Amino acid sequence: MAQTSLYLGCLGPDAAALCQAVATVAIPPNTPGHPTLQDVTFGKVVEIKDLEHLDSLVDKAGNSLVVVCFYTRSCGACKALLQEFQHLCEEAKAQQVRAVFARHNLLDEFDSWSDLSVWHKIRAVPTIMFYDVGAVVKKVTLHDVRRMGEAAPTVS
Repeated sequence: MAQTSLYLGCLGPDAAALCQAVATVAIPPNTPGHPTLQDVTFGKVVEIKDLEHLDSLVDKAGNSLVVVCFYTRSCGACKALLQEFQHLCEEAKAQQVRAVFARHNLLDEFDSWSDLSVWHKIRAVPTIMFYDVGAVVKKVTLHDVRRMGEAAPTVS
């Protein structure tokens, strides 16, 4: 396989280890009220509805890295990031990286904070969270990226 780089946006030095740890997806049989097999397809960004939906998706992802982008519809930086997030998802699929990409709007149709934003104490958008084997391993905000003052790392 040709060596290519995959931009994973500020995971830090543990990015290579996380990507190597990503193996196969263990998908249990469909159960009522949980995401279907389509929700765990690679190359497609899944829209997360609530905390239960995220928990189910992370469980179904098994050993795969789960990358979740938290955004609001009114955030200009979020709109730009979501476009790049979709390209990253497609690039990961092309490189056969076992990662599931998802996004969640922090505000519902009544502009109230979602249960996910309260649970994860998200105070800035956009925020990206990385889950590995069901646990949050990294939380990155745009503010964190700007504070670093250097180019985002790539995984080769």
